[in-house]
Amino acid sequence: MNAQLAVQFAEEAIELATQTQNKRLLAGAYIVRGAAAADEFFQEWELAKEFAAKAAELLGKDDRDHLLKDLSSLKAKTLHATGIDQTLRLWSDGEVGNKTFQQIQEEFAEFVIPKIWMKQGRNITRVAQKLSISPKKIRRILRNSRHLDT
Repeated sequence: MNAQLAVQFAEEAIELATQTQNKRLLAGAYIVRGAAAADEFFQEWELAKEFAAKAAELLGKDDRDHLLKDLSSLKAKTLHATGIDQTLRLWSDGEVGNKTFQQIQEEFAEFVIPKIWMKQGRNITRVAQKLSISPKKIRRILRNSRHLDT
């Protein structure tokens, strides 16, 4: 009953937030709806990932507060529940759901870059050189995946 109410209230929050121009409010509503989908009662992991992706699209690089932390927690929960092997298997079969290529690329980067960063002694410069991408992008991905606090 409580889980169903959480879904109902989250959907109402999304409906109300879409009537405003406040992207952060809508992102927060998406995160809450995703968390409700990921609840142990429903365990709707793909739906939770979709809401996490919608929220991520609305949050900017300057959003380093509770919304980013909540989003990171939701992503971590869905990743832990579905597992990287299953996700990669689905992608290799062409199963991408409603995700854009950019969303898939970001999700893949959040899998891979933290692992490379750890193997490179937590050195962002070495990771940037190894992958031929900017240190700024590496920092953003590490922040989004909750590996950097700055």
